Amino acid sequence: MPMTDDFAFGVGRRRNRAGAYPHWCPRWVQLAEIAANELGFEFRRVEGGIRLRTAEQRDQVVLKTERLWDMENAQRLMQSSRAE
Repeated sequence: MPMTDDFAFGVGRRRNRAGAYPHWCPRWVQLAEIAANELGFEFRRVEGGIRLRTAEQRDQVVLKTERLWDMENAQRLMQSSRAE
């Protein structure tokens, strides 16, 4: 699908900080899609990321994605500390 000006504002991929394969973290884009859906924004998947109609929508999705990312990582940390 060719990119159109209607969806000009992208939420890109995030580097996999664990240093393991894959190079880009697939979970980041999944969380961005979840955030966009929860906010009720239409988006397009383009080149490993998502694109939205406005910069304001993109900014809101990035903020919500970061919150979801932090919550998920906090849950993982709690689970790993309980296992010890």
